[in-house]
Amino acid sequence: MSTLTNKCGVLKKGRLIIVITVVFILLIMGLIVGLVYYYQGQTGAFTRFETGASTTTATATGTSTGLDLLGRKIVYNAWISLEVKNVDATVTQLENVANEFNGYPSSISVSKGEKIKTGSITLKVPQTKFFEAISRVEQIGEVKNKNVNSEDVSQQYIDLTARLENAQREEKILVDLMNKATDVKDMIEIETELARVRGEIESYTGQLNFLENRIDYSSIIVALSEPSPPLPLPEVNWYSVVISGLSWILLIVQGLVILVFVAIVPVAIAVPAYYLFRRRQRKRQAAT
Repeated sequence: MSTLTNKCGVLKKGRLIIVITVVFILLIMGLIVGLVYYYQGQTGAFTRFETGASTTTATATGTSTGLDLLGRKIVYNAWISLEVKNVDATVTQLENVANEFNGYPSSISVSKGEKIKTGSITLKVPQTKFFEAISRVEQIGEVKNKNVNSEDVSQQYIDLTARLENAQREEKILVDLMNKATDVKDMIEIETELARVRGEIESYTGQLNFLENRIDYSSIIVALSEPSPPLPLPEVNWYSVVISGLSWILLIVQGLVILVFVAIVPVAIAVPAYYLFRRRQRKRQAAT
């Protein structure tokens, strides 16, 4: 009987071990599958993003070639987010990149937060060197985000050019009228109109110069950030832990002492009563 009981106990333990092992293996497999799915999702998202950026770049390049043949005016812009080890050193590297492609940095900003330093620099490079400069920038740090876009400003350029030419023709007419005018009132009116037209010419000329600069020199905005520092280990106040533990021990001891004092009276009454009851029972049994 004892041997059979031992065998049953061994079988139960064996089954329990098998169940625990199977559950553990299923948990591990689920964890592995979850991690693989997660990282595949991350990689896929990054791949899709990079593919989209590359497609945009290729399209922009092809569009540039076709539109250049048609005399189109295209403005290219790029925004790149880089993670670098040292923001200050990277700013200097990017300035050298701009100079390398016959461009220039148009704005620089660096700020230091509580934990990491961040920065931003805008590079102006010739349109013909735009995509080459982007590739060079991407080699400097780890690319976190990237966006490349193009804007067709041909119609805007044509409108400004036409307005400027009309204003210049109007200026020429007013100058001729001014030279021929003999009446003071007419001369004042012509001079006022001439001042207005010349103001328009200056405005159109400024807008055209700005637009041409945007066309000739593409913008590459680079956002910089340093890696986040590792999280510090939490500090443990051992004094508070020990005091808290002692407090709980004292509380338990206090409860036990109170329990003893509460139970001592019922026990003092119940124990003698029990023995008296047992004694009478024995006497009755003996008499019987």
